[in-house]
Parts: sequence; structure tokens; C-alpha cells
Amino acid sequence: ERKRREEEEEKRRKQEAKERKEKIYAAIETIRTHYTNGELEAAQAEIDRALEIDPSHEDLLVWDRRVKETHQKKIRDEEAALAREEERAKRRRQQQSKKIKIAAAVAVVAIIAFLLYQFQKDIFPQQVYLAIQPFSSPGQQADSAPIGVSIAREVAAKMSLFPKITVMDFSSSVTISNKQQNPSSAMNKLGYGYILSGTVTTTGGMYVADVKVVDSANTEVWSSHIEQPASTLMALPEEIAFQLAEAIDVDFSNGKAAMLKRSGTSNLNAYLLYLNGIEKLEARTQGEARQAYEYFHQAIAADSRFADAYIGAASVLLMNIEKRWNRADSNYTLSSQLLEQARKLQPNLQRVNIEKARLLASQKKFNDAIKLLDGVLQQMPRNSAALLARGSVSLQLGNYEDALTNLVKAYEVNPRDLDLLELLSAASAFKGKFSEAMKYNEFALSLAEDSTRYLGERVINIVMADADLQLVSGRRIIAACEELSREEPRNLAALYRYAQILQVMGKIPEANQPLFSMRSVLQNQLIYSPRNAGAMMDLALTLTRLGSFPEGLDMARRAIPLGRRDVSVLYKLAKMYSIQMASHKGGKIDAGKKSEALKYLKEAIALDYRVEELLDGDLYNIRTQPEFLTTIQLQSK
Repeated sequence: ERKRREEEEEKRRKQEAKERKEKIYAAIETIRTHYTNGELEAAQAEIDRALEIDPSHEDLLVWDRRVKETHQKKIRDEEAALAREEERAKRRRQQQSKKIKIAAAVAVVAIIAFLLYQFQKDIFPQQVYLAIQPFSSPGQQADSAPIGVSIAREVAAKMSLFPKITVMDFSSSVTISNKQQNPSSAMNKLGYGYILSGTVTTTGGMYVADVKVVDSANTEVWSSHIEQPASTLMALPEEIAFQLAEAIDVDFSNGKAAMLKRSGTSNLNAYLLYLNGIEKLEARTQGEARQAYEYFHQAIAADSRFADAYIGAASVLLMNIEKRWNRADSNYTLSSQLLEQARKLQPNLQRVNIEKARLLASQKKFNDAIKLLDGVLQQMPRNSAALLARGSVSLQLGNYEDALTNLVKAYEVNPRDLDLLELLSAASAFKGKFSEAMKYNEFALSLAEDSTRYLGERVINIVMADADLQLVSGRRIIAACEELSREEPRNLAALYRYAQILQVMGKIPEANQPLFSMRSVLQNQLIYSPRNAGAMMDLALTLTRLGSFPEGLDMARRAIPLGRRDVSVLYKLAKMYSIQMASHKGGKIDAGKKSEALKYLKEAIALDYRVEELLDGDLYNIRTQPEFLTTIQLQSK
């Protein structure tokens, strides 16, 4: 009975410890979000609550120091700014005391002129930063795309045609609206001072839109009530955009009014199918992309002259290629044919050029892709899709400065897009700007469906590359990797990453346990599958991490003839040699192993450029060598 009570007490203590740990890491995520958003008081309050749970937690103490230091700096900066303003005011008063009094008549004229100016002044400034929230559509059936969201997306695309208006990319608007308790405030903090919101309802065969624009003080500056017959739904986003553009007083020259009125189809069924396809495509999952492709094909069947539906279908095929879901030759051919048909139907559509550039980049025709994208950006300098594609091309060419320039511009209009944030993090890391890379990772982390997995699979590479980040975030990565390896004990990749971060953090004995487990599992696998090159390379890396270099090399040499055209095997060969090349006493580089690492890296990149592989912690040693960049630049050509 005593033993049972002791076991129950031990179980209770472990459960309480687990709950405390989970509360601490949840608190750290909240602290990080508040800190990133500049909400220092909220961050400090969360720290104080968390320290009551564990007063000695090192990560919390680091955050406590950081927040307090930042808060003190903010106070000093505000006091300095106030002192400067008082000094300027004092000088102005001294100057004014020396001026001759202005005649009363002149003063009256000035007042009248000022009042006239105020009455004639536009309600919108010269440059408008506009975020469009997803419109609500109450009462709509759940088996179709939310019509309000779809209409808002179309309005955003049309409003982005005008240089006077900087429109937040709609994917970021949707993300912020779904993730933030106060979306308007979050959008304001990102620099978008005007928010368009609304509802779309159906009544008596009519679609009714009630839309309004508020400024950063939540003051309504424009509104409209628009009714559109259901049979001409495609004209609704055009009318909303046209009325708002008129209110903002945009320039309708150069055919922009005609582009604003371009719906692409007069067939309601085709339009609804297209909207469903776009909604599915935005999810960016393989299953949803497959459904999107079906919707676009049905839209083409309903209206064979609907250019946007052809572009949508091509975009699905390109997503399959870029995300490595399906790289069959037929996908390249068919996407090219779909884009060519869209071009014939609508020769001036810039979307065709953006998608064509993506196709060319996937075929390593980088110069042709750059030429197309630069042409698009001359016409639409703030188009986030074009900027992202341009930055991605530069990244593959090893031109990291140019990649960052374009990706940062894309970020300004699309600040909460996961794919973009990941590319920004990668480009920053390749430039050695690890704190910047971590900043983008933190934003991405807030969007990820599984934050623990994102920490253990993505953020880990940035943290392993920088000693300062290891100090601040190393324990958080260890905890995430430990949890993943515990939840999925048969996931050898998760187990290996757990060992990686433990070794990098200097916890060598702790790292040996998962490595020993991997060694045993892989050796058993190879008994039953003796020609499995992937398992051989996993074992070679495991042995290398355990310090058994000769055994690792022997295993790798067995894998080479079996996996010469397997890109994963080639990357793993490069990683193994990268680890071994710099593990000699005295820090000397083994020239032979360095040469082997570069050789297999060249072969891997030639087959498939993979950002996540190039950032892997195992390639740290070779990334510090000047030949790393040269290899990327040569192979990308």
C-alpha cells in the first residue's frame, strides 16, 4: 500500500511538473508575441505571472532582463525626444517674440484661405495604405466558398491596380483576421491606416453589400450600400472597387478603369466555380489543391474563354511542382499550355507573366524568369506575388542581397504570409543576419498550425547557426524536439534533430541516448533492406554524430552507388562530410573531406535546390566556407 501511494505521489509530481512546464512555454510564446508587437507592459505582466510558477526559469529571467532593458530604453528615448521638443518650442517662442505683428487684414485673409483649404481637402491622403478584411456573409450555405470572403479578395486584387493605394495582400488580411482578437488594430500597427470591411447578404434574388472604410481612430470615412442582381454577381466587386477608387480620387488613365471593370466572365456558374477554386488554393495543402484544380477545370468547361480559370489551374500545377508533390513532366507541359491559352484570351494580364516566370524558374531558366518578373514589377511595383517570385529566383542564384531587397518589399504588402516569411528567414540567415532571420521565424511561428513542430523542424536550423540565439532560444528548441521525439518515437528524423540540438548546446551525454536508439533501429532496418541507401546514409550520419567517423564513412561508401540519383542521399553525403571536415583537433579543416562535401552538394543542388536542406545544422561547417556560395551560384546556372 505504501509503495502504491509513493507511486501515485510520484505520478502526481510528474504531472504537476509537466503542467508547469507547459504553462511556462505557453507563457514564453505569449511574452514573445507581446514583445514583437511592442506591447512591453503586457509582456512584463505575463513574465511576472510566469515567474510566480517558476522563479528560477532561465528563459524567463532572460526575457525579464530583455523586456526591462527595452522598457528603460523606451523611457529614455521618450524623455530625450520630449527634451528636444521643449528646446525647439523654446527657440520658436524666442523667434516669434522678435517678429513684427502681422496686420489684422492679412490675418483674416490667411484664416479664410485656411478654412477654404480645409473644406476642399480630400478625406484620403495622397498615399493610402488600405487593408481589406474578409467580408462576412451571414446565412450562406456551408458547402460553398464564403461569398463575402471571395468578394473581398476580388476587391483587393482590383484596388491594388492603383499606385496611389498600397493594399495589404489579401492572404495576410485573412490570416490576421483569423489569428488576431483585434484585426483592425493589428493591421494599423503594420502601417495600414485604413480598413475596409463589410457584409454580403442575399435577399430577393439580389446580392447586397454594405461596406465601409474606417481610419486608425476607428472613424468612418466612407461607406456604401450596393445591390447587385444575383445573375451578375461578378460585377459586385467591380462596383465596390470603382466607388472606393473614386472616393480616393485615383488616376483612371492608362486603361485602369477598363481593368477595374474586367470580370473575366459573364457566366455566373463559371464565376462561382472559380471563386471556389481560389478559396481551396489559398489553403496550400495537397488535398485542397487537388479540389481547386477540379473547380478550375469545371469553370473552364462552363466558360472556355475564362482566362482567370486557366491561370488558376496552372497555378495548382506549379504549386505541385514547387512543393514537390508531383513533378511529373506532364505538369510542366500542361501548365505551359494553360498559361498560353490564358495569354491568347487576355494578352495584357500580368498574372500570366507571374505564373509563367514561376514555371521558368522551376525549369532553371532564371534569366527568362527575371526578365518577365522585372517587366511585371515595372507596371505593378508592389505586387507581392511578383516580388516573392523575384526574391525566390535571386535566392536560388545565391544573390542574397537582391533576394532580401525584393522579399522585404513583398513583406511590406504581405506581412503575414507563411511562405514569404520562410524565404525571408532563409535569405537573412544566408546573409548571416540571424537575429533578423529569427524575427521572421517568430512571425511564422504565430501562423503555424503546430508551433511545436515548427520549432523542432524549422526554427531549429536558425538557432543552431548562432551562439546568441542558442543562449536565448536553445532550451525552447530542446523542449520542442524532446516532445516531438516522445510523441513520435518511430520518427527517426525527429529523433536525429533532438540529438543535433543537444550536441550543439553541449549536452553530449544526453545526445547519445537518441543516437544509440537510432543506430539500433537503422542497423535492424538494413538487415531486412540491405540496399536501402537512405537508411545507410541515416546510419552514416548517426555514426558520425557518435564520433565513429571511419564506420560512418564505410556506410556512406556503401550508399553511394545505390543512391547516386537520390537527392536526399546526396544532401546527406554532403552533411556527413561537412561534419567530419572540421572535427579535427586544433580546428583544422580536412581538405579532402571538404572537397567531398562540396562535390556532393553540387550534385544535390543540380538535381533540386532545397532551402531547408541548405540551412540544416549539419551543413554549418561547409556554409562558413567561401566555396559554399560559389557552389550555389555555379550550380544554379
